[in-house]
Order: sequence, then C-alpha cells, then structure tokens
Amino acid sequence: MSESSQDNINNPDGSITSVPTRFPYVPATPEPSPQNPVVSKDITVNRSKSTWMRLYVPTAALNGGSSEKLPLVVYYHGGGFATGSVDFYPHHDFCNLMARELNAVFASPSYRLAPVNRLPAAYNC
Repeated sequence: MSESSQDNINNPDGSITSVPTRFPYVPATPEPSPQNPVVSKDITVNRSKSTWMRLYVPTAALNGGSSEKLPLVVYYHGGGFATGSVDFYPHHDFCNLMARELNAVFASPSYRLAPVNRLPAAYNC
C-alpha cells in the first residue's frame, strides 16, 4: 500500500515531511486502573533525533510486590521504515494486549521513517 501524495508535504529544501493520517494516535496510559490492566509510559531515547519508546508493564507485576523478573519483549512496529508510529492505535493495542496476556514487559521503540530520513537513519537511533 503506497502513501498518497496528500500524506506527504514537499519542503522547499527537497526533504519530505510525512503527515500520518491513516490511524489515530493513542496516548500512553501511565495510571493503573481496573479497566487498564497494563500501564504504559513514553521515554525519550535520543532528543536530537526525535526517537523515543513506549514501555508496557502489566499492573499485576506492579501490585504483586513480587521480586519475580518478567521477560522483556522488544516490538518494532511494521510499516517498512516508511509509515507507522509507536503510538498508532493498532500498535499500541497489540502491545497492550500482549503485555497483559504474556505477563511480560514490552518495549516498543520508534525509529526515523523514510522518505523524511533516508536509510540507514532508522537504524541509527
């Protein structure tokens, strides 16, 4: 599926700014509640490159007081290095569900997207 021209802004310097419109954004949910079995928090990775990650932790692990270590799963969202974001609803919902079902901590890092950032920029966080 290709991005339509309305999803990108051509800048005077020849660069392109992507305007993601396909999925709604979802904020992190840092406060535990009965309706929210997983808490999530956004953490800056590299401010100069605008990279960050969202961490998901099951509330059962926070409330149990157990010293048991949880597995860590690193989830890279799809999109072929050209579209998507950690905070898009489908990615957030998937990580939230999996953290709860697997009783694991999920880390979902962002990466710089093409065509705004040419490869290998996505790998250089």
